[in-house]
Amino acid sequence: MTYNVLWSSRDYGGAEIYVRKMKNLYDIDYIALDNLSIIGTIFLFFTLLNPKNTFIFHDVKASLLSIFRFFYFKDYFVVHGPGKRNNLLQKLFLIFSLYAKKVILVSDSIYLKIPSEKFRILENSSSLEVKCNYNSYDFVYFGRIEESKGVGKLCKKWSNLDNRTKLHIIGDGSILKTLKKRYENENSVIFHGAKTHEEIGCIIKECGFYVSCSPREGMSLSLLEAMSADLIPIVTDIASQNYIKSNINISLLDVDSDNANEIFTNNLKLTLIEKNLHHNNIKNHVRQNEGTSWEDFWKAIL
Repeated sequence: MTYNVLWSSRDYGGAEIYVRKMKNLYDIDYIALDNLSIIGTIFLFFTLLNPKNTFIFHDVKASLLSIFRFFYFKDYFVVHGPGKRNNLLQKLFLIFSLYAKKVILVSDSIYLKIPSEKFRILENSSSLEVKCNYNSYDFVYFGRIEESKGVGKLCKKWSNLDNRTKLHIIGDGSILKTLKKRYENENSVIFHGAKTHEEIGCIIKECGFYVSCSPREGMSLSLLEAMSADLIPIVTDIASQNYIKSNINISLLDVDSDNANEIFTNNLKLTLIEKNLHHNNIKNHVRQNEGTSWEDFWKAIL
């Protein structure tokens, strides 16, 4: 048997989307560590010790369990983004690679240099099959509602804008209640809470832009899915998202300066013709970068 192991059981996040996609495509079970029962913990322990099983560990907390399997040399590790102590984590995954089949990086921006031949860059692709509203000036964010994702900064900057369009916030997290209490009386910010993939698609159909103030990302699956829906991405100026500016000619956010307000305002003033040019450029970029390497790689293994 093959198992995905991750820490979180949340609906949204890079690892969470990744394992659910593998479940849908290949019927691979996943184990979330943050809500394991006593019986589930016992099952996991014996499953880990079974040499017939293969494990795919996602990010640091789950990967630490690989110590129980270091003598099997048959498991995989997936690194979804740079951590707060990226140099230290790189050394840790270099140790894991000594007994791994492969360490998968979801973006070439996670490490400045690939540490060894055991590491492979394997970019994911979207599984969201909807299209946005080309005439809409509403913005949408979907993902984890955490300070580390810049959602608090996003709501603050949006509330300072003088506009009548909507910012749709989709997802759950530790600061959701705080943000709702602070901004729920503002008609321009709508908190939808956690939603299914299908429900997210229905909200995307009402929007024209995707926005994120996250200061750190590997290969954001939310961004990939937003672009597959032709949403215009307004995201932060970080290494993994530089292609938005260089390939599609869309300005990036510096959330610690005033340029965020300027970029929001400029996009809200785009004519429909200018806006549709952006949508078409995004569509062309997605089409040119479509590939089957992700599915082919995992299908060959699983």
